[in-house]
Amino acid sequence: MSDFQIVRFRASPAEMRLHLMAHAATFPKTETVEVKARAALEIGLTGPVAMDLVAAVCDWGNYAGIAGRVRVRNSTSAVSHRLRQSIELADQGEFGEAVFRITKLKGLGFSFASKVLRFLRPDRAVVLDSVISEGLGFARNVVGYEAFLAECVGIADLMNAPDQPNPDPSIRVWRPCDVEMAIYAKLRGL
Repeated sequence: MSDFQIVRFRASPAEMRLHLMAHAATFPKTETVEVKARAALEIGLTGPVAMDLVAAVCDWGNYAGIAGRVRVRNSTSAVSHRLRQSIELADQGEFGEAVFRITKLKGLGFSFASKVLRFLRPDRAVVLDSVISEGLGFARNVVGYEAFLAECVGIADLMNAPDQPNPDPSIRVWRPCDVEMAIYAKLRGL
């Protein structure tokens, strides 16, 4: 299998595995937030549950203060409504628009909106934050998100070759978000 190259990024499959493990070590709450998101989806993303999920994602992203602003500036029903809308859009394949819909929450910008979607749809969504945007040149908007997601989907497909297992045995396959986390870790030097 050959190396991958996106704009200013190049990594071998072995490097991708190492960077994904480095990301997991640096952000140990990732699995906990994924479990919280699955539980929130199972009970229907009611207002308080949706707000708690946004808070957990903001804490995971090392900016818990953003959750405080979201709590003060939005009702729990508005948060629940926006998250449910974004899921519907993502399930129709409109991931960039799904992130944009989450940005309609007061106090939540594009980076953290993409983080929220990543946890709501970890098998199909990615994070597009300043590290990725500035490191690879993808704009933090709908078009940039869709382009970066397409790159991650393509690399995930290549990484899912039989000889390239995901280092997390509970997941087994490479998801686009795993590719994004490995890229993030490489860009950050983790």
